[in-house]
Amino acid sequence: MRNYFSNTVWMLLEKMFSLALNLIVLIKIANYLGASEYGLFSYALSLISILAVGMHLGLSGIVVNEIVSNPAEENKILLTAYVLKFSVGLFIFCGVLFYLLFFTAADNESRGILLIFALILVIQPFEIIELYFQSKVRMKTYSIIRLIGVCAGSLLKIGVILDAGTSIQLASAHVIQVALICGMALLLIWFEKRRDLWSVDLVFGINMLKKSSYVFLGTALSIVYLKIDQVMLKHMACLLYTSDAADEEDS
Repeated sequence: MRNYFSNTVWMLLEKMFSLALNLIVLIKIANYLGASEYGLFSYALSLISILAVGMHLGLSGIVVNEIVSNPAEENKILLTAYVLKFSVGLFIFCGVLFYLLFFTAADNESRGILLIFALILVIQPFEIIELYFQSKVRMKTYSIIRLIGVCAGSLLKIGVILDAGTSIQLASAHVIQVALICGMALLLIWFEKRRDLWSVDLVFGINMLKKSSYVFLGTALSIVYLKIDQVMLKHMACLLYTSDAADEEDS
């Protein structure tokens, strides 16, 4: 019982600290970039967040439950879930890249920010490791990893601001933060399981997807609901700018 309580406390402390620190850094970024550039920065991040919904697949609770029920097959469960998430993430990343190359007239800065944020789609699947620590009631370990990553990423973003960096550099700092958290978690699990056998079972993966379909739908709708306004505001701003420019030409 004490382990469960400690596990919950660490998760809550990490979430509260991360939210507070991210809010402070976000305010600094908004003040530094200004309304126009911050709008572009926020738009790109929100768009990738919506696209990343496809990577979720509703597997989180299913994977934890499967590991708890079948601890002898935890390596197969983790690797199968990772392959599913990475495959979807890579597909979406290629779609974003194709769109930026052939179907958009955006300037180089906008393309660069969106492309850098899109790298999250191929890095984030490694966060499946968090589910391993959840199943083992060891979230203290993963919470510490996240705290280190969030603090390092926040310091990097503040450093970019103090150095008068660009929005592309700030986007890169955000991606480095995600990569650092995933990298530390991957390194830890590699040390723990470097002698274990790993395998992928696609039939088992399909069965997990069938179980998680309704969870995935609910999660997808909630994330789209939270982020879609920022994406719509960007397109509305573009339409207003085009309309004003046309009025000036007519006059």
